[in-house]
Amino acid sequence: VRIVDACGSTNAEMMREARAGGPGGQVLAAEVQWEGRGRLGRSWHSGLCNALTFSLLWRTESPASALSGLSLAAGVAIVRALRRHAVNAQLKWPNDIVYEERKLGGVLIEVQGAGHESCAAVIGVGINTRLGAETRRRIDQAATDLTEAGGNIRTRSDWLAAILIEIAAVLDRFARAGFAPLQREWDGYHAHAGRPVELTLPNGERMRGIAAGVDEAGRLLLATGSSTRAVMSGDVSLRASA
Repeated sequence: VRIVDACGSTNAEMMREARAGGPGGQVLAAEVQWEGRGRLGRSWHSGLCNALTFSLLWRTESPASALSGLSLAAGVAIVRALRRHAVNAQLKWPNDIVYEERKLGGVLIEVQGAGHESCAAVIGVGINTRLGAETRRRIDQAATDLTEAGGNIRTRSDWLAAILIEIAAVLDRFARAGFAPLQREWDGYHAHAGRPVELTLPNGERMRGIAAGVDEAGRLLLATGSSTRAVMSGDVSLRASA
């Protein structure tokens, strides 16, 4: 584990390590990022020491095509860690960590390698720990932090250790069998389970239905009338509908 005062993006730094042939198991954490990124190119807003931001480089013998559901698996690990320490967090598909309907953190997966060869995945994690007023003003959705959510850990270093322990266990299982063994646990943490939701596709199309969990590949199952549609991670945004 390496901790730096500041960097543009821990994910970008770890992707450079991946391309340079760096070993798996490396973790880079930053006190502050100025180019933190979320899903679909969105900015991740954080200030000095008010979030836990880190990236893990994981090497696997599996090809990139076998990593479907990896971001959901990482979410399971994070929620396990938070719940072990009295934060009743939930998951919002595909990669958000939420607490009482407000965003607490998120996961960003980037992969180096293509085709049928082994690859490297960078698992980026951001968890709000103590948001300042200025940072809250820049966030375009309801947000919360670990200070508000409670828990029995008070330092970011301890939270980092707790989360890494669970990520290591989940990655070991994922390497052997993919996301399927974690599907039921993910569904148990699902913040929108059984609720009406609205999906907005990148082309502007909107779909409404009932969130019916995820499948063994980590795709959201949307029940619409007499049919159920599976939607791939990264293609939609999810909002609870009225």
